[in-house]
Amino acid sequence: MSSPFRLFVYGTLKQGGEYHDRFCSDAVAVIPCLVQGRIFERPEGYPTLFVPPGIILAHGTADREADAARCNDPVPPHLSPQSYLEACPPWGHVFGQLMLFRKALPHMERLDALEDFFPGKPSMYERVLVPVWSQGQLLASWTYVSPHSHRFESDCRT
Repeated sequence: MSSPFRLFVYGTLKQGGEYHDRFCSDAVAVIPCLVQGRIFERPEGYPTLFVPPGIILAHGTADREADAARCNDPVPPHLSPQSYLEACPPWGHVFGQLMLFRKALPHMERLDALEDFFPGKPSMYERVLVPVWSQGQLLASWTYVSPHSHRFESDCRT
């Protein structure tokens, strides 16, 4: 099997969530994990994730095949496990599930449509590649987030 497609889920796509069976039931593994960020509920009643801009490794594009291969990208050294696990206010950690799939493309197409993600155009959600802490290591994983809001500027000084 080629490298699995990794997807961090935190709301309706998690096991037991409204859309899990329809979109994620064929995951070959479901692993507890966490990501830096904050969750809020949208007016429509759905959760939305905000992440610190500095942890975004890539933004989703229309070239889903190239995007899928990015799950193999190493997490940059400046995002060490220690620094990642010490999130600076206003950021915390969001607990979710890391879904592993054998094939990326059918899932990315369907999930992009579900999340109203249109590469290069205004979208309700954005697909981004972020580090996810799982089983004692940082792994690159795609997830869907709200576009960045400046009200969540970090108190950290680098």
